Amino acid sequence: MINTALATLEIALAHSPNDGDLHLRLGQTLIGQNRLEEAKPHLEQARALLPKSPKPLASLATIAIQRNNKSEALKLLNQALKLDPHNYVIRKQRWLIQFPEKFHPSIDWAWQREQVKKEMDEEKMKPSGN
Repeated sequence: MINTALATLEIALAHSPNDGDLHLRLGQTLIGQNRLEEAKPHLEQARALLPKSPKPLASLATIAIQRNNKSEALKLLNQALKLDPHNYVIRKQRWLIQFPEKFHPSIDWAWQREQVKKEMDEEKMKPSGN
């Protein structure tokens, strides 16, 4: 099934090489197969073609996390969060890197509720453009 999906995406991309969504989907599919080196150029292309989307950045962060490059992952997730400040999944990915003790051995849901409120309040206080 995944090989069929890959083939379909590759054919579609051959016909529409500037389709950022196709690059994104192909990159994400390749990540799912742990083919990180092959995924990265497609995600970089998606990032260039979809500059207002946090999805390519979050997917590139997934690669960085799998490579244990936490600083790069945080940088990418911070960029993604600037594009979509209400994206709770991106926030949680950042927190998992920054505060792993809040997720293991059990998830601290109360902390997460407090943390999202704290971050949102802080972001409201920042001047726009930062």
